[in-house]
Amino acid sequence: MFASGGDDYEWSTGDTTQIIEVCPQADTIFYVTISNESGCSVEDSVIVSVVPSPNAYAGQDTSACQGECIILWQQGVILTFGQQAIQHKP
Repeated sequence: MFASGGDDYEWSTGDTTQIIEVCPQADTIFYVTISNESGCSVEDSVIVSVVPSPNAYAGQDTSACQGECIILWQQGVILTFGQQAIQHKP
């Protein structure tokens, strides 16, 4: 995350740099206090929302004889034998 507008930065994580990296496991509010050389300070916050990763499925493991082609797609495997295709679904 990035904060600007001052000379000194203090994040709720304890970091004191302008830029920090966070890896929250759940939705989290991060606070930063920004101060200038005159001693004035202000606080701001940012909400980091964690969204679930998609479920990935690339099909079952398969094999092919030399010269055969296999088409891979997101729902399984299609084995091709010349002009004929056989769909294999999980």
